[in-house]
Amino acid sequence: MSSSAGMGLLYRRFFDAFKKKDPTLPALTAAAEATEEWKQARAEYPDQGVFEEQINQRIEHYLLEASSSGAGSRNSRSLGANKVSGKSDCTSFLDSASFLDEEKCSSEDELNSSGKRKYTKPSQETSMKRISALEAELTHLSQLKETNGSDDNLESKLRMVRMELEEEKKALSKKERNAQRQKKFRETFKTKIKAACAENPGIAVKLKMRDGPGRPRLEENQPELLKAIVDIAVSGRSDEEKQKADKIRSCKTLDSLHQELLKAGFSISRSATYLRLQPQNSNTREGKRHVATVPVTLNDAKEQQKGHPDQDFCATTLNYLDSLAAILGPKEVFYLAQDHRARVSLGMTAPCKQAPLLMRMEYNVCFPDTQSIIADQQKLIPSMYGGIVINAQSMGDTQGVTFSGPTYVAIRMGSQGFPSADAHATDFDRLVHLDNFRAIAKDENGALKPVVILAVNGGPDESARNPKQISFAIKHFRDYDLDALFLVNDAPGQSALNRVERRLATLSHQLTDLVIPHDRCGSHLDDEGRTTNKELEAENFACASRILAEVWNSTVIDSHAVVAEQISGPQWCAQLEENADWYCRHVRESQYFLQIVKCGNPDCCGILRSSLRCILPEGFLPPPCKLWQSSSGLVATERGNHAKFCPLFLRLSLQINPSTKCFTKTPYDYFCPTVVPHLADKTCSMCGLYFASKKGVAKHKELVHGMFPEPIAKIQPACVLARRGKELLCLFRDEQSGAEDAEWFDEDDVDTDVKLSMDSDSPSHIPIVGSTMDWLSSPWSNFM
Repeated sequence: MSSSAGMGLLYRRFFDAFKKKDPTLPALTAAAEATEEWKQARAEYPDQGVFEEQINQRIEHYLLEASSSGAGSRNSRSLGANKVSGKSDCTSFLDSASFLDEEKCSSEDELNSSGKRKYTKPSQETSMKRISALEAELTHLSQLKETNGSDDNLESKLRMVRMELEEEKKALSKKERNAQRQKKFRETFKTKIKAACAENPGIAVKLKMRDGPGRPRLEENQPELLKAIVDIAVSGRSDEEKQKADKIRSCKTLDSLHQELLKAGFSISRSATYLRLQPQNSNTREGKRHVATVPVTLNDAKEQQKGHPDQDFCATTLNYLDSLAAILGPKEVFYLAQDHRARVSLGMTAPCKQAPLLMRMEYNVCFPDTQSIIADQQKLIPSMYGGIVINAQSMGDTQGVTFSGPTYVAIRMGSQGFPSADAHATDFDRLVHLDNFRAIAKDENGALKPVVILAVNGGPDESARNPKQISFAIKHFRDYDLDALFLVNDAPGQSALNRVERRLATLSHQLTDLVIPHDRCGSHLDDEGRTTNKELEAENFACASRILAEVWNSTVIDSHAVVAEQISGPQWCAQLEENADWYCRHVRESQYFLQIVKCGNPDCCGILRSSLRCILPEGFLPPPCKLWQSSSGLVATERGNHAKFCPLFLRLSLQINPSTKCFTKTPYDYFCPTVVPHLADKTCSMCGLYFASKKGVAKHKELVHGMFPEPIAKIQPACVLARRGKELLCLFRDEQSGAEDAEWFDEDDVDTDVKLSMDSDSPSHIPIVGSTMDWLSSPWSNFM
């Protein structure tokens, strides 16, 4: 507060507090005393900071004294008691008033009663104050002359005061005339400047003339500023055609974004950068300051889910299953959600995310959901299973299918490889016998409920069209004597809709600031972080798994306990070779949905244990159908954007089917956008049965109809992501929408002559962090 304006404001506060201490004191006397005390304090404390501190203390003291004693009283002082002994007293008084005027005039301009700005006139106001003081002094001297009589000394003082008063009035008049002339000069000068700029625009540019007052916005001199913020915020994504490099989206913090703008040559402050980003709430005072924003935020570090052409179709299937589960009720349906994308690093902070203690910039390695198989070996892979509680009173209401329920976590070491369909089948057999799953998984007789719904995240090993997954689903169907088993997964990139995803936040929060040791039994890594001792590595992973399981076992989510345990060694389940005729009667495949249902023949499948056939006479869910309200009534069509998928019970009651001249039976994927071009190739021309792959159709024709299958053209994927034994993980890209999906295929079925790119094996070395502070010092971190 070293500026003159700041000192003026400080003096005003000091003077107001001084007056409140004794409101009965005359204004001029209070001004004189306050000014004298101010000068004494300034002389006593030459250091500016100490002086301001002392003044603030006195202000607080005066305000406290005024509030405690109310309007304190002082003995009234008459004007006659203040006798003027000479010219020095008058001069001192006038100097004090002048000092007050200077401090006050240096403060900010005030607003008058009409709301318009009132400009101060320091020089004129000083003259008027001096005139008022001289007039008061002249009146005082005149009263003394009348009271005490005339003498030479008093007459001399009267003449001197009258002369000073006349001179001050002349000076004030001159200042007022000069102000009028200056105002007229400024107006004339502005008019001439505007006329010259209008005639010659180059002059306006040279003079930096603007239409209005105030500081110009940064965008005027730097028009590419907002575009640069958007480009920097979404940069980092690889455009490599062969997908050799990881797809990366950079999630920048405010500091890093500001530094990048400075490197790009822009002149902008950190706060100005913040004001050009989207606020959290535009209705607040802070939000209203963000006047020229770009579609960039800093508080959302999560990778946003991309749209997929099949997302509405998959959502309809999930809604069908929710409606079916709600109408059958919790006594007949066991609903289970599955997720396996989480990773927990060893030797690093476990959650690897932004948290109150770990605020820093990160790289989010954003593969499609089906590519989460690519991960570092020095990680723990938790396979998460969430039981879904179904409310008994929600008859047919999908809201009755909740997001709560018990949670089971099977923890495996990343060096064993990605959990395959075998591991998930073993986990299912394990969790149905857990005590905390007993209430939602088994009926009153201790048997598994007759209808099982499995919602998986859509990875290549959990996909509903994966042959191994289908085989193990049939095994569960037979082993537990189920009436129906429904396996469904979301469209690629939409796995965040999985119900168990909501529990990941709670589990991740438990690991904040936790570093799971990688060398509890001794380090199995060399100086570069590469594995040198496999046996010691297994022991360290087992110890780390126990630590992680111990943390999660103490977690409760929505009043439901979490059970986590270490799974050591690979789990292999024997696959079943199904009879082709039995398969045709009991199994229905589709791109994202698998149905295994009893045929209704007691000799074949036994007696039904549920009321499924009361709702679905054939046992299978009907294909989702889009309805359009045309002028001639409801029509099943894909026309326009007005056609919408109808709910399950409306679909069953209307019995409206699309016209499928090319198919004897409506394929389940008839309205699936990415599958429509391939429907004919995946449908049996003899019986009209639809399969999820061309290979399945060929096998069906050979085993059921005795037809020699035609040679199937080899698959040509966009690229190969990984290899597992003789299997290749192939990435497919839809040409129209650009949507991506991945699936495992035998090496013999893939066209290896196509120029493909194979991602190298995940490195076995990791950057080891000894402490949280060491990890925080690292500017980047990859996580999946």
